[in-house]
Amino acid sequence: MTSLIGLKPFLIVTLLLLGFSTATRANLVEEGARLIEQGKTEQALHLFKKAATAGNSLGAYGLGVLYFQGIGVETDLQKATQWFSIAAEKGHAPAQFNLGNAYLNGRGAKQDINNAEYWWRKASMQGYSRAQFNLGSLLTSERSGQANHEEGIAWFRTAASQGEEQAAQKLVEFDEPIAYDRITTDWQREPLRSESRLLTLPAEHYTIHFLSAKTPETAVHFVQQHKLQGKALLFRFTRKKVIWTGVVFGIYTSRAEAAATIERLNPSLKRLQAWVRPIRDIQKIILAGDFRRSQ
Repeated sequence: MTSLIGLKPFLIVTLLLLGFSTATRANLVEEGARLIEQGKTEQALHLFKKAATAGNSLGAYGLGVLYFQGIGVETDLQKATQWFSIAAEKGHAPAQFNLGNAYLNGRGAKQDINNAEYWWRKASMQGYSRAQFNLGSLLTSERSGQANHEEGIAWFRTAASQGEEQAAQKLVEFDEPIAYDRITTDWQREPLRSESRLLTLPAEHYTIHFLSAKTPETAVHFVQQHKLQGKALLFRFTRKKVIWTGVVFGIYTSRAEAAATIERLNPSLKRLQAWVRPIRDIQKIILAGDFRRSQ
């Protein structure tokens, strides 16, 4: 397997940097972090275990870091990965990132690039920029095909927008701008480029679905006719064994915001009876598309 040069390594931090916010951490985890600051690692380990066995993802993640770094315990990569896995299953993004790294490197888990991608994607879709960079690196260097390349570029762009310098450098290497509004329309790269951007959006957000076309050409004509270049996004889906192309517009944090935008559309667009769609639904459709994997 080709080495993934430049991937973010395991998150090496002290427990002072675990990300325990006052609003979310359990009392046991909070007290454990305080004990680590005081050098009372054995007591802290006990509290983290107590929190983790009670189902607290931060406690499980903390244990993973302790075993990975050998803080208060012997370094044990297998135990670290086990605790990262428990936290990752509960949706903890840094743990998902670290678990992906474990699978990539075969450290504490059997090497498996597919599992690495799976967990990086989970963390990436929660907005975790370190995972977004790793996922972009994997897709552009380990996966073949234009679809993977376009998605990798999209993840670099998302990570770079959050300040990941390595991701910004990758975009320079690929001669790609960071900002989407600086992208030149290139219909030869559609709908792959639009689909890739849709995959990087927050799943809990919404968009407006304008049109479903039986041919890509019809979708492109619609975008040009209504001067939506650089604003509308295209994606493909299958209906009765026929590949259709959908046209969506805008990214909204709530269904109400998207619905209000529909009310303000000009008459030529409003009469299309556009509707609000969750980004999550479109992402599932894109990832399930066999036609995408063949490109």
